Amino acid sequence: MLSTLYRSPLPKLGLLGLLLCLPLFAAAAVPPESKLAEYSDKLDLVVDERGLQIYRMIGLKASANSLAYQQIQLKPVTVSFRKNWRRNFNMRNSLQHQIKAKDEHKLINSAAELFDQSYADALAEHSRFSLSAKPPGSKGLIIQPRVVDLVIYAPDFDQPQRWVKSAGYGTLVLEVYDGANNTLIGIIKSKKYATEYFRLHRASRVFNRAEAKRVVQRWSKQLDKQLSSLIDGTVI
Repeated sequence: MLSTLYRSPLPKLGLLGLLLCLPLFAAAAVPPESKLAEYSDKLDLVVDERGLQIYRMIGLKASANSLAYQQIQLKPVTVSFRKNWRRNFNMRNSLQHQIKAKDEHKLINSAAELFDQSYADALAEHSRFSLSAKPPGSKGLIIQPRVVDLVIYAPDFDQPQRWVKSAGYGTLVLEVYDGANNTLIGIIKSKKYATEYFRLHRASRVFNRAEAKRVVQRWSKQLDKQLSSLIDGTVI
């Protein structure tokens, strides 16, 4: 069988080209816009850069200081694909190589499992905050992560061999709450692309997972600065 070269119509390839498959189930994420819409009249956009938006609750006490927080409770991530991702993928493939709904659920679960493990490990290495398994109280933050708009260019199912320059892309949305009273402090939204290589790489489970972990590490390295900007109201 001849190899198939996947060429994305998008101008950039990128991220979370993620993560392939363990046969568990995971619920699709609530879209980040739902929270942004719910609090649209209560949030200030304090940072708006390419691929990064930070929304801060209006009226957050001026005395709020990121250094006052020492711990993070990290909630399990929720994951959702970009709208019509599976349909668009299947339109480019023969009936023999279609991705079914159950396959998409497996990918969602695998992505969630990989993120939960890798993000916690990366934060332990790169963040000044310590991770807490329980609500951290007045000195801590509660963070609900959501990976949304996920695109995988070449998922590793029973597919013809594919060669890609990048694994995919996705957006991480962090809802940040005060640990003392569980009130929303703000929302961090960060879009990342996986590395785009100059030469083609054979798509595989190993390649996708490795690229996903690199993206998660990049997210973790930026968290402390983003939290400081969110809580202190300062520009990164």
